[in-house]
Amino acid sequence: MTKRKTGTREWSESSCNFQLGCENGCLYCYARQNALRYGKIKSAEEWATPHWDGKHRLKFKKCPGVVMFPTTRDITPRNLGEACRILEGLLDAGNRVLVVSKPTPETAKALCGIAAEWKEQVMFRFSIGSWSDHGRAQWEPNAPPISQRIEALRQTWMAGFRTSVSCEPLLEPWNATALVDNLYGLVTNTIWIGTMRHIRQRTAWCMKPDDPRILTLENWQTDEAIVGVYDSLACCSYVAKHLRWKHSYVEALARRGITLPAQEDNW
Repeated sequence: MTKRKTGTREWSESSCNFQLGCENGCLYCYARQNALRYGKIKSAEEWATPHWDGKHRLKFKKCPGVVMFPTTRDITPRNLGEACRILEGLLDAGNRVLVVSKPTPETAKALCGIAAEWKEQVMFRFSIGSWSDHGRAQWEPNAPPISQRIEALRQTWMAGFRTSVSCEPLLEPWNATALVDNLYGLVTNTIWIGTMRHIRQRTAWCMKPDDPRILTLENWQTDEAIVGVYDSLACCSYVAKHLRWKHSYVEALARRGITLPAQEDNW
């Protein structure tokens, strides 16, 4: 039996990063947890002060499959210049690149300018996990507001690029239909839906186990609740072609007798 891909491997075969840490301050960040686990940072708070990773001085080469850039940090105004240099190098080497970010419009504009020569090799995937900025503020306190990310998505779509959205983690599952309804018109390719995995472990550095935010989201991530979200979205024929379900949803649906085909991007 072929093992189902999970995490970033659902989207790409290779990855590229260039700094350690991220100023977005997302409470659920898996990269922060891994950095603590492997001793790359001494405290969770240290993650919010990024510094350059020595491995980012790359000799760009053609990689098999899709390269996801970045996977464990974000592209922000602070590191935009270096990010543009790396994106240009990856594309010039002939790579297909999936650019994943929570961008401001200015960041998106700069990335589009760099990638303009290689449109057929690039897809932009912007992380938008809630429709209201209330959800963003609770879980992603220093990341750009939702309105800015949607404007960045609009600009990228208008510029003629492949566009996609990651709703993983889905921060407000109760608003999933409103979120997707307002995104699909700006998406040429896929909208990925997924849960916030390992909530308690990843937020232990800043939240108590009985925090209402944790309890509320856990209640919306039971198998029954996931089936409800799936049903509310999958029945919408006008968005169904865009929807893809991350491993967290696929597993929960399978336990309830709903078997999905392989979930892939449509480059």
